[in-house]
Amino acid sequence: MLQITTTDLAYYKNLGDVQKRMKQIHTPGLRLDTNSEHGRAIENTVFLKDFKSESNTLTDIKEALDGFVKKGSMTAKDRDYILSKLSDGNVEVTDAQAYRSLSSYRAIMDMSG
Repeated sequence: MLQITTTDLAYYKNLGDVQKRMKQIHTPGLRLDTNSEHGRAIENTVFLKDFKSESNTLTDIKEALDGFVKKGSMTAKDRDYILSKLSDGNVEVTDAQAYRSLSSYRAIMDMSG
């Protein structure tokens, strides 16, 4: 059913990513009463980005992979491919978060009943 209401699951990183992105489909919801005492129709939003950098253990990994290449259990091409994935500055160090102010939390709790 999930695949019918979304797209091919292969487009997602893993099942956790699917659950995080598709909550509106597989999670029951509660409509907020924006006309309540502290209700709001608009919220201010801050967007944070994931921090990505080069692996901090790159030199250790390179030494280990060089050992595998010397032993013949790995090709130099495979080693270079692995190292390229760790050194291109694309390793996710953090996962961006959402923050809510106390007044915003109060408004959400009020609108939720």
